[in-house]
Amino acid sequence: MTLNKNKKYIVGVSGGPDSIFLLSKLILKGYKNLIVCHINHNFRKEALLDQKVVEDICKKNNTKLVIKNIYYEKKFGNFESWARNERYKIFSSLLKENKFDSILTGHNQNDVVETFIMQLEKKSLVKYYGISYSSNLFGCNILRPILNYKKTYIINWLNKRNIDYAIDKTNLDIKYKRNKIRANLKEKEIKHFIKEINQKNKSLSKKYKTINNLLDKSSSYLNINYLKLNDDDFNLRLIYEFLVINNLQSHVLSTKKAKVKEILKQIRSKKNYLTYDFDNRILLKDYNKIYICDKSIVSTFETNNKPNNCTYINAEISNLVYTNNWIKWQSKLYYKNKKLKTHFMNKKVSYLERFKIILVFEPEQKVILNKLW
Repeated sequence: MTLNKNKKYIVGVSGGPDSIFLLSKLILKGYKNLIVCHINHNFRKEALLDQKVVEDICKKNNTKLVIKNIYYEKKFGNFESWARNERYKIFSSLLKENKFDSILTGHNQNDVVETFIMQLEKKSLVKYYGISYSSNLFGCNILRPILNYKKTYIINWLNKRNIDYAIDKTNLDIKYKRNKIRANLKEKEIKHFIKEINQKNKSLSKKYKTINNLLDKSSSYLNINYLKLNDDDFNLRLIYEFLVINNLQSHVLSTKKAKVKEILKQIRSKKNYLTYDFDNRILLKDYNKIYICDKSIVSTFETNNKPNNCTYINAEISNLVYTNNWIKWQSKLYYKNKKLKTHFMNKKVSYLERFKIILVFEPEQKVILNKLW
């Protein structure tokens, strides 16, 4: 565990063995610029005992301690998700308030493997397998210095030195997915899993390097030719990252892979033109390009009043129709003795451009009167 002793750290300490081990190591190695933050969830009857463990170790080592209380209500939804979010909001607020550098948390090697197994079972489109050493949340740097330590080592180290720690009995309840994985995870398997995680992350890093390079080439659209024939994992990640840079990730987070799979299926269809709805925006397939645009760009109109941006004038005909609804009229209107649809196809006019074209015609004759090209 190597950290810069000149930096200042907020240390999240629950009272459990992992965070107590982290704090003990920091104290033992002479780190002075620390603020310990204990968050009492007031959810378990042992909560005050956990708090007492943290208070005792901080008092013994003259380490600054901040205690925050939070209270769960059913309306907050999933407890674990809510509690995690609240913890990091408090850590971040404390870090900014004291102008500290990073938040330290006590995730260990077992946590890495458990997270990896859960990611595989969920078939998540993660950017990193397991748990990364560093990340950023609420604009704050988060470091996890004890990821290389196994749980058994941590427990033995603490017991050998008679350092008190709290045990969260809910971690033994196998009705929770992570706890079931934890109960079935064998010590000898961890090394194998870590090797697999490292290999997968190396492969994933290469994929995202390619994806980022492709998206940098054309951030305004996604070229369908970028999709790989026999690598749907790459394709799904490419599409998802395209949605992310267009700030649409919130629309697919809850069922990330399912929605992205549906989008991929649509994109791969033989249709040259299609749209996928995202509230006030749409994903639009335009031949071999995918755009994200506001719905207003593809909105249509049809009127007998000449639009301001239309230059065509004919005083002899009073009942002219002005429209950009090419979808409705492309097979019904003629231009230079050919159907409008034929001109669009021959000239390969993009679908986005078609919405910009104003068609002027007399309803009975159905011949376009204004110059298009």
